[in-house]
Amino acid sequence: MIERVWRAGGTFQEWSEHFVLDRWLDAMAAEGLDPDWYVTRHRTEDEILPWDHIAAGLHRDFLWDDWQEALRAHGLPDCRWTPCYDCGVCTDYALEHVVASAVPPAGGSQGTGQGLSFGGSAPSVPVELTAR
Repeated sequence: MIERVWRAGGTFQEWSEHFVLDRWLDAMAAEGLDPDWYVTRHRTEDEILPWDHIAAGLHRDFLWDDWQEALRAHGLPDCRWTPCYDCGVCTDYALEHVVASAVPPAGGSQGTGQGLSFGGSAPSVPVELTAR
């Protein structure tokens, strides 16, 4: 499928200004693949999940729980104002946060360098970001 997209002129597809969805849909149809099966079907926790091949430092059960919360239109609270889950999302944004506990929920610790020994119920303080 990826080769079909490439042969149809699909270069730099990861760049939004070059992405053409119809190329992908046409390639999937030519290969007999149903996009809905990959995108919208119900998944079970015991199957191979789309993110299983990515080694981001987060445990599989943390990602599964986070995905289930997203499906329920919930999610983890923003850790700038609540205890941090140490998922690693905001480590490059110069945000100060407090790690929630020495035992990350569902094994979510990213290993971000945040010391887990000072976690607890202390509120975090939002850091003012300046535009660059």
